[in-house]
Amino acid sequence: MEQEGFPTELFAQTIPDVMVCPICQCVMRQAVTLMCQGSHKACEACCERWIKTQGASVTCPCCRQELIKPHFNRDPYFNSLIQQLAVHCPQPPCEWQGKLEDLARHQTHECSYREAQGTTPVCPAGRTRSPARTATSRSHRAQCPEALQTCPVPGCDAKVARCRLENHLATAPDPPHLARLQAATKAALDACRADLARSAAAQQHLQGVVDVLKKQLQQVAVLLANPPCCRDPATGSISLRAIRQKLEEHFGMDLSAIRDTIKEIVQRLVPQLFWALREALAELEMTHRTEVPPCPPSSQSPFFFAASDLKGLGQLEIVSRMGGSQCCFKARIIPSKTAGGVAAALPVVLKIAAGDYGLAAHQAAFAAGFAPALIACYRLPSLDPIPIPLRPHPAPTSTVSPPLLAAINSATAAAAAAAAAATRPSHVLVIMEELTDCQPWYALDPDLRLALAGPLKDAVARFHAEGWVHGDLRDINVGATMAPAPRLVIVDYDWSGPVGVATYPPFLNHEIGWPEGAVSGGLITRQHDDDWVEHLTFVARV
Repeated sequence: MEQEGFPTELFAQTIPDVMVCPICQCVMRQAVTLMCQGSHKACEACCERWIKTQGASVTCPCCRQELIKPHFNRDPYFNSLIQQLAVHCPQPPCEWQGKLEDLARHQTHECSYREAQGTTPVCPAGRTRSPARTATSRSHRAQCPEALQTCPVPGCDAKVARCRLENHLATAPDPPHLARLQAATKAALDACRADLARSAAAQQHLQGVVDVLKKQLQQVAVLLANPPCCRDPATGSISLRAIRQKLEEHFGMDLSAIRDTIKEIVQRLVPQLFWALREALAELEMTHRTEVPPCPPSSQSPFFFAASDLKGLGQLEIVSRMGGSQCCFKARIIPSKTAGGVAAALPVVLKIAAGDYGLAAHQAAFAAGFAPALIACYRLPSLDPIPIPLRPHPAPTSTVSPPLLAAINSATAAAAAAAAAATRPSHVLVIMEELTDCQPWYALDPDLRLALAGPLKDAVARFHAEGWVHGDLRDINVGATMAPAPRLVIVDYDWSGPVGVATYPPFLNHEIGWPEGAVSGGLITRQHDDDWVEHLTFVARV
């Protein structure tokens, strides 16, 4: 069995946490990068033992995210950094210090103490003890903190130093650990159920308050709509005193102390309130009738455009959702019949976006060669074409096929005919080409990420030079297509726009580590994009 990592007592300097194996708690030996989103690292031998204990579904020992095959990749650059760490000779009383990569040569050819002692092994933890007290002593092995112990967990064959056995058990998939995890999960679920029950009670209470307020408004409306009930019997005219008495009867409270307020309510505020309610209800009814789409007919057909004839393109058919996204779908467009017959269906990607989607920025990125082709854009829910900012499209190549270019030209002509609609829609349907065999940045091979670091910097610099900013260059929006050759791809231009104009949405997800200065509703700057690029290229280098 291969050795675990280097013991931390061997080193003459502080060891960074990133170089400590999360499985054996030693400095990594033959470090590898796990294929998880966090790109965690561990010893190669420890990873192989971990994978054997996992079964069909292999998860990361740090973040518990499922690993994609080949599960891990070797990291020569990180191993070279470990080999530069300062160590001292484990054979007392030798005082040699040097780099880890020179330790084997020193022990084999230079260490005079090793020559004097022959082949008698000395405990690495015995530098402060007598040299005669070696690792072959039975009494010493019984208490030595560096003595190797077999992991007691069934199915785990790891041998771990006695002083690090407790940390190893914390990460091993032992039944007690799973029982503790199950108990913690059950407690969390019980807490969630209790929160839901309290929320339901609070909602019921608020509904009761709303019902009481509605009843009181109806009573006020009766008083306003029936003035004779508030007439003074002596004079026959409307009296504020009579109105106050009626209000006291309805609400059961003494209103004599707020006479001026009652006068203001009767004369000005109440009529304004009912006028505002009437206008708001009319507007809400109009909005619901004209803008709210009907319920989806099926899980594969999310909206009313699932089987629609798109002006300038043809019949649209939804194929499937893209992952867990609620606004991106795979689809195909079946062109209308022509004189030459029926053209083949064109695979596309649909995206439902806000009305200020960065069409011009997307076009600029496509013209620069690092974005999917933008085929068409339609208003929702009317499905009227929206003109796309004109930019020269590349000639048909391996990435832009003749059918795709024909669809772009057809949709552009239809949009130009419908350009009279000047109001900006609340939502749009964006249709773009489907990129086959496209992988996100975090799933790429480390060597490929390192090779794409330069093209990524150049693409963003060119994007900025033309006056655009992106705003969301996370590793899920940057990737590469594999065929016929690796090519950089940047997607998701929802927030993109001109420098000094494009802004973040009103509510940013605060669980994401946004660049410094990025705030909800604030301007997107070139520096924000550069910070994202620096983060991605740093991950590629490490």
